[in-house]
Amino acid sequence: MKSRDKKQGFEESTHELKGQIESLRIGSRNDDGRGGPRAMSIDGRHAAMSLLLVEDNPADVRLMQEALRTSRAKYRLFVVNDGEDAMLFLRRGDNYADMPVPDVILLDLNLPRKDGRAVLSEVKHDEKLKHIPIVVLTTSESIDDIARCYKDHANCYLTKPLSLDKFDEIVRLIETFWFMTVQLPRMA
Repeated sequence: MKSRDKKQGFEESTHELKGQIESLRIGSRNDDGRGGPRAMSIDGRHAAMSLLLVEDNPADVRLMQEALRTSRAKYRLFVVNDGEDAMLFLRRGDNYADMPVPDVILLDLNLPRKDGRAVLSEVKHDEKLKHIPIVVLTTSESIDDIARCYKDHANCYLTKPLSLDKFDEIVRLIETFWFMTVQLPRMA
């Protein structure tokens, strides 16, 4: 009997939580008025995620922007086109002094000036930055790249799909997991 009662209680809690999440999604609008639901923190205040996309391919940047345009989460997307600028952004150097510390980094590996492998290693060895989750999103399917990225503490490794539908699906999975499911530390 106890096992069945626990299962029923879990199912009721899950159903209630799903209803609460759905009520947050329906009818909410972003502060800028462009529509689309916003994510909210557990205490009811608006929580905008900062997402840093490190990508040198303008077509892939555009795909990400388009996929995120219909996002259910509230976010701010920042884009840099090479590894050197990524590190300047993260360390708030040069023209990036007023930029926020991103909540999540989407990192391509094949970048000019400083490649993504070097950026990953540098971030994960920096005491002030290593808490930031890094999602490697790249065309490389190399077993060596995958192993090296996980060795350097990438939080996940995703290969860019070739079809637009699959790309959109990957972005939705990233959004659901990193923007709506996990709890991330808030650092200044």
